[in-house]
This record gives sequence, C-alpha cells and structure tokens, in this order.
Amino acid sequence: GVTDFTLDAPSDTLLCVTQEGVVSFGIKTGAQKTLYTGTADQAALCGQALLVRSGGNIIRVANGQSAAIRRDGALAMGVYAQKVIQLTDKGVMTCDVNGENVTTILYGEYEKMSVANGILYVGDEKGFTQQVML
Repeated sequence: GVTDFTLDAPSDTLLCVTQEGVVSFGIKTGAQKTLYTGTADQAALCGQALLVRSGGNIIRVANGQSAAIRRDGALAMGVYAQKVIQLTDKGVMTCDVNGENVTTILYGEYEKMSVANGILYVGDEKGFTQQVML
C-alpha cells in the first residue's frame, strides 16, 4: 500500500507513505515505526522533524506533536539544507522547518522538482524548464 517514499541517507531511513500514514524503516536495521497516522501525500525528514504534505498543507511532526506549518495549497514538497520547499499554483516557496521566513523563489506553475548540488530544478510533464540556486 505504499503511495510514495523518500530515502533519507543521513538517518539511514526509508520513509513510506501508505494509506494509513507514514512509516519509517531503518535501512541497516529493518526496524519499522509508524511516525504519522493520517492522510499523507508526501513525507520527508528535516533534522529531527518529520514533514508531511497532506491535502495542500504541510504538517510538522516533532516530539509526538503535529501542527500545520503551511496552508499554501502545496502541490509538492521537498527539503534541502534545513529548508522546506513547496510547489504551489503561485510559484515555488521556501520556509524554515517551523513554517517561518517564507520566501517565493520562482513565480509560475510547476508540476515537479528535483534538487542536485544545491540547484533546484522545476518543470512540467515535458521536463525540467527552470532552475535556481538554493
């Protein structure tokens, strides 16, 4: 029932988004743990916090507490260097892991994103069309 997954190399963890929520698997140990119960579209680790994209909102889970940190209609979410990156219908935005210090870095509608060597690539179904240094 996995609908999305993320590999977090620093913590040797595989995050799996399922119909029930977000489950982590230790890559070296195989240990399984449910990190979030509820509707989830994507998940990523940012430091000690779990970030979950659900229905356009970004939810931060830390120390057993969860709270929506952004309600911008996120279509996709990523993490890079302690920053949350989200694609919205207005553009690409970044914020701190607590949802503060929001910055729009690109305007326009994009469907996908990828980060490599500090560069964010965004685009549509035809491929990556824009890039910006993070």
